[in-house]
Amino acid sequence: MDKTVDRLLENALKEEVPNGDITSELLLFHSTAEITIHANSNGIVSGTQFIKRLYEIINPEIVLKVINDHGVWVDSGTIIMIIHGPACDVLKGLGIAKNFLKRLSGIATLTHHYVNLLKHTDTLLLDNRLTTPNFRVFEKAAVIDGGGINHRFTLSDYCVITKDHLKEYSTIEAAVSHVLKHLSTDVKVEVVVETIEDYIAASKTACDIIRIHNMSAQMVEKCLDYAHDKLLIATHENTDTLINDIGHSGIKFIMIPEITEDYTLFNITVQIQ
Repeated sequence: MDKTVDRLLENALKEEVPNGDITSELLLFHSTAEITIHANSNGIVSGTQFIKRLYEIINPEIVLKVINDHGVWVDSGTIIMIIHGPACDVLKGLGIAKNFLKRLSGIATLTHHYVNLLKHTDTLLLDNRLTTPNFRVFEKAAVIDGGGINHRFTLSDYCVITKDHLKEYSTIEAAVSHVLKHLSTDVKVEVVVETIEDYIAASKTACDIIRIHNMSAQMVEKCLDYAHDKLLIATHENTDTLINDIGHSGIKFIMIPEITEDYTLFNITVQIQ
């Protein structure tokens, strides 16, 4: 994972400063700079570990002091971090650092909001793969900072069977049986169902996980009452229904894609001296 993070950070730098920061190098070559980043809204900080690594890649002599690290709740006006070093190098990474902090803290804060709504239940919150391309490792980390749990990272992690995969197999049982013949034993099989009948069918297979999609809370409760040995996840197109109703049904996991899709950027203030 560290190698992946470094590669992505280096790619971000290549995009931002492929041939250096022309203006800063011409006008601030001998100067130092100190940047203080404050929270300008309330929420969960996320991304500080990646910003720290970014500046280590740019110049190991830059001093970066994290006052409030990732996973910490801050109020508006709180100092998050201070960055000090050669002005050219400090400013070279500032745009990327701001982008990380605003986006990842936004995801962490929204995740925390939903986790907090579930705090009186035994239900846990999952994300999914609906992340920004080439930004998944960072956004998945932000979900963790907000108190959520990562579902699969890639299509290569689990075998997830949906109705779109049943064109060549007439039943869920046949599809599960086929994939189990060709998978290694450490790859989990998940089946997505939208009816109680399909849920019952899936529960009789050797799959590991059943994802219950777009059912009412009452239907989910009926599924829970049916004998099974599977890990259950619920999803729903209406997040309010998922949180307020299904999240209180006794199901183990719910999945909310919008935590990495429809979050609000975290507001920060940057002071440069």
